Amino acid sequence: MNIRLFNKNDFEMIKMWWNEAQEMPPTIEMLPEESTFILEVNNEPQVCITVYLTNTNYVAYLENFIKNPNLKDSKEYTKKIVEHAENFAKQKGFKILVCLSYKEKLKQRYQDLGYINTLNNLSGFAKEV
Repeated sequence: MNIRLFNKNDFEMIKMWWNEAQEMPPTIEMLPEESTFILEVNNEPQVCITVYLTNTNYVAYLENFIKNPNLKDSKEYTKKIVEHAENFAKQKGFKILVCLSYKEKLKQRYQDLGYINTLNNLSGFAKEV
């Protein structure tokens, strides 16, 4: 198992994972190469997550968690990549990581990793500016 930085060559594969999960993928511009991570198993990408850093140096966001749809028993891999993201944010001086999920399984995984449920019945909104 290895965790490395995302690079633009990974995008089509990652996009396919989102499509197979029937979710709208982020654009390539939404995956910063300096804070998006790929977990590999036997040199094959399996899990991806992004840490969005804010200008407050206090709060950062975990986003864009996705896994290879063919990956079975991903619990340990999820734990490893989230821990890597946490350590990355901590080394950058951030104190709090916030993440959002509507998927019950992922919400439970975050809670199992020590995250506290802070919002219920949340709707997300976005607008291109």
